[in-house]
Amino acid sequence: MAKSRRGVVAWGRRNLDIEIVSGDRLNASLVDWAVEIYGGEGVSYEVLIKKGNGFLVQGHYKGELVFNGLFVHNNKTCHLISANIREENITLNR
Repeated sequence: MAKSRRGVVAWGRRNLDIEIVSGDRLNASLVDWAVEIYGGEGVSYEVLIKKGNGFLVQGHYKGELVFNGLFVHNNKTCHLISANIREENITLNR
């Protein structure tokens, strides 16, 4: 990892509440969110996540959702499908 990014990672570890949603923890409101963000493909992602071939990473800053990352994987690879970051809500005070 580049030295310039280490501070940002350290800040995130201190300040963000990170949740990983997978399997049966995926609920209807998250599927609705996926359909909005990913344009109707949410049902396919829902099946992958519930089968154990995907997961959603969510980050909260001061109680507000500020990022989402949707990942799908198989036994060899893992791919970031999409990420949504709301930077206007985050001020890095290192």
